[in-house]
Amino acid sequence: MNNHPSHAQPLVMVMPMLYAGMLVGGVSPDIGLLIILLLIAASFVANVLAGVIALSMIQKEAQKQGTR
Repeated sequence: MNNHPSHAQPLVMVMPMLYAGMLVGGVSPDIGLLIILLLIAASFVANVLAGVIALSMIQKEAQKQGTR
């Protein structure tokens, strides 16, 4: 069982408040939704990129260890 907190949990709590704040601030619902979807997509891409970079670094370190 995985008890580690997910990086998506803050998004689940913050995104609705951000959307409501945009609506109260006078942004049209369509633009607010577009901004929220772009933020979700950017968060997803950032998580994937961080994973790829971490795996690349682990692989390079493993190759270093194998050559010693």
